[in-house]
Amino acid sequence: DVEVHLAYYKVLRAPTPEARKKAEAALAKLLKARAVVDARFEKIAYYLAQGDKTKAEEMLEGPVSELKNAKCHKETLMTAVKTCGPLSDYALRYSRLFANVCNMGMEEQDVETAVAKVCGSVVV
Repeated sequence: DVEVHLAYYKVLRAPTPEARKKAEAALAKLLKARAVVDARFEKIAYYLAQGDKTKAEEMLEGPVSELKNAKCHKETLMTAVKTCGPLSDYALRYSRLFANVCNMGMEEQDVETAVAKVCGSVVV
């Protein structure tokens, strides 16, 4: 991914030890932020899969050949944004989770409940 690659490139090309340490800190901060996002959406998927790790992984990483219920997808994404806060460029990859959940026919209320368990109360 470009953002990580650029941050790593800055580490490799740092002209001084001080610049390298600064670039390493920036890379570490970027990776830590992504780990927080990953954990948040993994927990949402885990709740939706009722503790089934394999099913949760399929929701997170499974292919989306078509979007069968665009309204559900939009509503569940809006629920995530309202409850967890704005999605970063990186977090947008988890749109797939909501597409898969909607394609599986899960209820929007179940998604709201899972998101609320992970992110807490409404942010907006």
